[in-house]
Amino acid sequence: MNFVHGVPDIKIKKNETIVKITTVEYFKETEKQIILKFSEYVPELKKGSTYDMELILYIVNEYEEYQANAYAYVDINDIYLVYINREHKGLEVTWEYIFHK
Repeated sequence: MNFVHGVPDIKIKKNETIVKITTVEYFKETEKQIILKFSEYVPELKKGSTYDMELILYIVNEYEEYQANAYAYVDINDIYLVYINREHKGLEVTWEYIFHK
């Protein structure tokens, strides 16, 4: 039996621009929104813009061992960035992005 493990890597696309985010700390998807938190500053993400998102999910077996080249890809199209927040914890900064579907 295989399972999805951890938070996904994410590619966010707008027109021909593709931004890959690999420092995802928090990911939550509901019926109406997607919430992301990560430590990268991404100047290409602008409030009020529409994007497409590709999630790259890592697959593990029941012993939590990674399988070679075992990924699942999920596409989410036409999401609208409505909120950008940054949180400071000492020297560490976390960026939160909220998208509506």
